[in-house]
Amino acid sequence: MTETAREMMNSAGEALSGASGAMSGALGEIKSVNIEQGPMVLRLLAILGGLGSFGCAVFEMIYPLKAIVHPVNYIMYGYITLFSLTTLLFEVKPEWLEKIPAVSGYQDMLIKHCPFLTVLAPRGVFYLFQGTLWLTFAKGFDEILEIVAAAELAFVGVLHILAHTGIMPKQIAQKAQQAVVAAEKASGVDINRDGGVA
Repeated sequence: MTETAREMMNSAGEALSGASGAMSGALGEIKSVNIEQGPMVLRLLAILGGLGSFGCAVFEMIYPLKAIVHPVNYIMYGYITLFSLTTLLFEVKPEWLEKIPAVSGYQDMLIKHCPFLTVLAPRGVFYLFQGTLWLTFAKGFDEILEIVAAAELAFVGVLHILAHTGIMPKQIAQKAQQAVVAAEKASGVDINRDGGVA
């Protein structure tokens, strides 16, 4: 082997070593990203929405004849299936995903290329988007599965947006109670009929 060939081999080895270090650093960076998650009830609702959407999409794809008659719908069901599984990835405990390397790798790829999914409000918009995808299939009340999937995902999406801003149903109820007390003070009328005017 000539001296030039040895130098080229050494340079290539150093380049590969540097690339390997960079990849390790990038993977460490991805693993250190925190996924903003809401309260357990919100996460449970999102998991149920993801599972419901997944089940509905699989149910719609059972008949292979649909792929021939309505190929675009069949492709959309495939997208919805993938989105539903993505929903589950960001709502379950991260420790669960670490036990399955392939699934954890898919989540890492999503975190790198779709970082908005790690934040509650943008993820809520993603859930609203999934709900609107289901609405494209609802031509009437005959498609009750699609309507239920759309409504549940939209509801969870709105709750995620509210949770991101710090507003949850408990806080909304407290604010409503404070508004009633203020209105009673201003009007002198027992609005909530609790036997007294605040």
